[in-house]
Amino acid sequence: MPRLCLFLLFTACTGITWAVAQIDVTYPVSRMVIQRNNTNSATVQIAGSYAQPLDVVEARFVVRTIGQGTTTAWTTLQNKPINGQFNGTINVRGGWYRIEVRGLRNGRLVATDSVDRFGVGEVFAIVGHSNAQGSGCVINGVDECPTMPGATDDRVNVVALDQSSTDFQQYLTTADTRHLPDLVFSQLQTFSGMAPFAKMAWFWGRMGDVLVQRINVPVLIYNAGFGGSNMEQTYKAAYDIPFTHNFIPYRLRMPFANLRNLMNLYVPSTGIRAILLNHGENDRENPVDQILTHHYGVIDKARQEFNKPDLAWIIALSSFAGKPFENVRSAQQQVIHRVGYDTFQGPDLDSIMSTADRPDGIHYSPLGQAKAGERWANAITDELLKAITPYEAQLQPLITIACATNNQLQLIQPPGADYSWNTGGSSQKLTVGTGTYSARLRSGTSQIFFPPSVTIANEKPFIESVQAGSSSSDRTLPGIATFQVKNSVYSCFTDLLLPY
Repeated sequence: MPRLCLFLLFTACTGITWAVAQIDVTYPVSRMVIQRNNTNSATVQIAGSYAQPLDVVEARFVVRTIGQGTTTAWTTLQNKPINGQFNGTINVRGGWYRIEVRGLRNGRLVATDSVDRFGVGEVFAIVGHSNAQGSGCVINGVDECPTMPGATDDRVNVVALDQSSTDFQQYLTTADTRHLPDLVFSQLQTFSGMAPFAKMAWFWGRMGDVLVQRINVPVLIYNAGFGGSNMEQTYKAAYDIPFTHNFIPYRLRMPFANLRNLMNLYVPSTGIRAILLNHGENDRENPVDQILTHHYGVIDKARQEFNKPDLAWIIALSSFAGKPFENVRSAQQQVIHRVGYDTFQGPDLDSIMSTADRPDGIHYSPLGQAKAGERWANAITDELLKAITPYEAQLQPLITIACATNNQLQLIQPPGADYSWNTGGSSQKLTVGTGTYSARLRSGTSQIFFPPSVTIANEKPFIESVQAGSSSSDRTLPGIATFQVKNSVYSCFTDLLLPY
C-alpha cells in the first residue's frame, strides 16, 4: 500500500498529537513606516513562514496608543497556505500599530506572532549640505553647534546608520549600496544615524516630533545630506560632469549618489512623499541662472532616473552665511513657484540669523536647531501634503520553495536579477536546511527589493499513535510506537517514515 494511503488509513483510527506549531512574521519588520496615500491609508503586505499545516492565516492591526490609528478586525491574510510561506495584504489607515498574526487549524488557534511597531504615515528624504546632514562649529576650541537630542516621540523613525562600522567605511570609498544597512529601523535617537549618510539627529528629531504630533501619523526620514556640498556639485554628479573638490569624491558621483542609493535601496519598500531640499548657503557665489539650472537639472534627473515623474520637492529658502543672499533666494523662489512643477515652499530659514542661533554665521546651535526643526515641521502643512501625490510602497516578491535532496529545501528567487543572500551566496537558488534566510534582490532597473525572509523550522512536526480502542496510557502498536513525519508544510514532504 502506498505510504500516503497507509498514513490516511492509520490516522483515521488513531489519536494524533502534533508538536507545538510556530509562525514567523518576517515582513514587515519592526518600526517600518510606509507611505500613506491621500485617503490616509496604505496597502500593507504581511508575509512570513510557518512550521505546521495551517488552514488559514489571519492578521489584525492594533493601535499602540488610543487615537493614533484605527484598530482593524481579524482579517484573512491567506487561506490554505502552502510550502511553509504565507503572504497577503490588508488596507490600513494611517497610524502606529502592533501587527498580530495567527494561524488556525481545524478552527483552532495553533500559532501566533507579532510585529511590535509598524506605521502607516509619511516618508521623506533630505538632500542638502552640512545644515541638512548635521555639523559642529568649533569656536575657540569649543563646539558651539552640538546636535540636539533625538526625537522624543516614538513615531519618528529612521534606518539606523553606524558611521564607525566597517561597512560604512567601505561605503565611503565605493558608494555601493551593499554597504548600507538593510531594512533595520530605529527611533531617531541622538546618534542613531540616518541612512544613507547622516551621523546625528541634528534638528530633524525636533522636526519629527512637532510634525507627528500635528498630523498624528508616524514619519520615516532618510538623510542624503553631504556637508560642504552645493547644488552645482549635486548637479554635476547627477549628470557625470567632472569637478574637483577637497573631500567630495566625484568619482563616486557624490553627493548625488546618496540620493540615488536611498531611492533605489529603501524607497521601493517604503514609498515616499517628498524630497526635503535644504541647500543654498554654499551656492551664494553662483549667479541666479546657474543656480536655476542646477536645481532644475537635479530635480529632473531624479524624476527621470527613478521613474517618478511627479516626485515632489519641498524647498527651504536658505542662503544665510553672515547675511541672506538674494541671488540664492531668488532662484529658490523661482523653482518653488514654477507652475505645474510639483515644487513647494518649505521654511524660510534665513529668518534664523542671530549669533545665538548661528555661532559661526552659518551653522545652527541647539537653539537654532530647535527653530529650524520647528519651521520645517510647520511648513509641511496638511494642505501641502494634500497637494502632493505620494509614491506608495511596492509589494515585495516572494522566494519560491522547492524540495532538494537529503531532506533539504531549495530557495529560488525570481529570475532576471542580481542576488545577495545573508549566507554570502549570489546565485538565484540556495539549498538549505534549518535556519532563517534572507536576501536582497536588485532588479534590472537597479531597484532593490527585500523578499520576505524564509524560516525553516528547527523541529520537524511529529505524531504519536495510540492503538484504536486502547487507553491513553496504552501506546503499543505492533512493531510501531512513534512515527515521525518529514516536515509536511512542504508539498514534497508529506509521507510517513514507516519502519518495515
